[in-house]
Amino acid sequence: MEARRDKSGLYLTRSAYVKQLLKKGGMATAKPIDSPFSVGKSFYADGGPLFHETALYRSLLGGLQYLINTRPSISFIVNKLSQFQ
Repeated sequence: MEARRDKSGLYLTRSAYVKQLLKKGGMATAKPIDSPFSVGKSFYADGGPLFHETALYRSLLGGLQYLINTRPSISFIVNKLSQFQ
């Protein structure tokens, strides 16, 4: 966890940990989007390329579950992704 202080307060960030997870998942060059997941949208296992390394997928999900402690806003989508192990 990184800490940064300025005149308005103290900021804690997990950006290095997120970058580590992205690198581990082979998505280090992926571009971020500022778009929340649509609640009515459904996921299907046959909707795209599968994550063939199940151990890696579970490891990445575990890392995302850990991030929920500091970023509860991602809990819905992480729990949705957890359905596809």
